Amino acid sequence: MFGAEAGGSRPTAGPPSDEPAPDLIITLRSIVRSAAEQVSGHYAVLAADLPGDGGMYLVTCGLPEEADPHEWCALEGTGNLLDSAEVFRVDDLAQLRARHGLPPLTSALTTLIGAPIRLDEQLYGYLYVANKRCSGTFTSEDEEPVLAMATAAAAAIENARLLSLEHRRQQWLEASLEMTRVLLSDDERSRASGVAVRLLQDVAAADFAALVLVVDNTSTSEGAIAIDAVSGIDAGRLLGASERLQGLSARVAATGERVISPNITEEPGFDPPAGAVKAMSMLGPAMYLPLTAAGEVLGLLIIGWLRGASPDHVAPTEVGLAEMIAGQVALALHQLQAREMVTDDRDRIAHDLDETTVARLVAIDAHLADTVKMISEPGARDRVNAAIDGLHEANQQLRAAITTLQRRRPPDEDRGRGEGAP
Repeated sequence: MFGAEAGGSRPTAGPPSDEPAPDLIITLRSIVRSAAEQVSGHYAVLAADLPGDGGMYLVTCGLPEEADPHEWCALEGTGNLLDSAEVFRVDDLAQLRARHGLPPLTSALTTLIGAPIRLDEQLYGYLYVANKRCSGTFTSEDEEPVLAMATAAAAAIENARLLSLEHRRQQWLEASLEMTRVLLSDDERSRASGVAVRLLQDVAAADFAALVLVVDNTSTSEGAIAIDAVSGIDAGRLLGASERLQGLSARVAATGERVISPNITEEPGFDPPAGAVKAMSMLGPAMYLPLTAAGEVLGLLIIGWLRGASPDHVAPTEVGLAEMIAGQVALALHQLQAREMVTDDRDRIAHDLDETTVARLVAIDAHLADTVKMISEPGARDRVNAAIDGLHEANQQLRAAITTLQRRRPPDEDRGRGEGAP
């Protein structure tokens, strides 16, 4: 979508996304207005790629309503035509375009001065001022103020980018902490997994998110996975499914290495499990992130966006933040496994004590009770009776300990399969 409102700003292209920060737009408007005033230009336009996934934005000053914003976007290559690394001036824009075989402009743009909006090696866009007042042409004296305004714009955009990145990191960090808290809580396992995956989908703004556990990946079997929790596309049908370990999931489980792709269906070895073909085939950008703890791949997180979504979803910064969450989830799963091992040990100990030790004490108690009847000497009989009483007390303490062990089992007895999207 293109926009060119006088003194306004609109995205010129790109998928629907968050608007750039209002403070940044206000600053850029001030810069564009100042650039036009300092060199006595009728019109000024800043065309730049702004933070917020907004695509190319136009910030304008003095542009007439009938002007076509496409033409300003067409000007973006003018600096390249002139082979200019910094400021460029055009005394006759129509003649320049004709010389390079470009179509004529429909608006009354005649003279032009512009500069790249660049910080270090990063090019954000261009700042243009057009149509010198009093029908004159721009001179070398106009170059310094235009370049200064372009440099100021670059600094403002870079500062906004850093602030946006910090805000994004904070969002992912909060989601990571909340997911870890939920997974390690005393909530039923299925509910906790579902809540965690929905948090992941929300922070990633994804169309699909799943927590997949590797339940059998031995050298003597093909391997299997369980979809422990899923949110988004086809969640209701996939939830709790057990599938063969294959395709990219198998690669991640075997190597412990992530798979990141702007178009996951074209990734070599894509081959999703039969039950997930419908959902996975709808994805474009996607991440397969291993959940590795203590040298073992416990499962993987799958995050995906519908085909046609911006590849920025799998940009290095986003991948790094997603991997932070994967690391936290892996540690939480590892801790849960350790907790379950302790619970299993308690159950085994309680069972052994109940089936063997308690039974043995009861048998000894009964044997001594029969024996005491055969003792005629009062002192000896009293000592045996005291021993029997001690056995009774020990037996009661042991049974109390068994009950305590059994009561410490966490509430998620059956290791549920997770929740889907609401």
